[in-house]
Amino acid sequence: MAIRGICLTVVLCGLCSLHAQTGSPLVFTVTQPGPGRPYMLTIKNISANTVNAFVYTFPLRGAPASLNMTIQDFRDPLLEGESKPIPPNQELTVNLAGASLADIQLRAVLFADGSIWGDPEWAQRISTRRKTMVQQLVPVLADLNSALARGTSREDLVSQFESSLKLETQIAGRGDPGADVINPRRVVLVNLRLNARNPVDVVVRSQIKHLTSQMEALQAATQ
Repeated sequence: MAIRGICLTVVLCGLCSLHAQTGSPLVFTVTQPGPGRPYMLTIKNISANTVNAFVYTFPLRGAPASLNMTIQDFRDPLLEGESKPIPPNQELTVNLAGASLADIQLRAVLFADGSIWGDPEWAQRISTRRKTMVQQLVPVLADLNSALARGTSREDLVSQFESSLKLETQIAGRGDPGADVINPRRVVLVNLRLNARNPVDVVVRSQIKHLTSQMEALQAATQ
């Protein structure tokens, strides 16, 4: 019999499967507000350092065991806008739809001081994703600045970005550790459409400012 209003809570310490380390910097708390409601994952930083980025994995609930389907969730404020650094004793809560409660594994953590915790290979993937974004930002910013200088119309700019995005998507290798990074060209397209009432040059200038700031932050972090 289902009991409504009960919150199911499971606390899980982050575990690194390949390079196990004591003193995990993060603690996971999984909650379900009620029957049929989505699970929520609260990540608490119990270390003395601010956590800048991290990655954890979990098997997809309901998937056949033979398929070995694993979800990789990267949380990096420099790439995912909804993510934020987690100061000591602070928490971050995210939706955990599709996760298995008992099998969440913390793979790697990147601290504000540049130190890492966890599997070096997973830590390298955090770095690779950042470098991939820098590589993608370079041509996008060049195209935006060129469009601004030439006075390119919104329609022509959208068409240009759609064609370039299709080509870049085809070229990107599926095995590339940074292939899951959202191409900034896609973000520009979304903003061009969402801000259709604003003059195109205003939207382009805003995107240049935002993406340039992101580029500078990424370059500083990857040096």
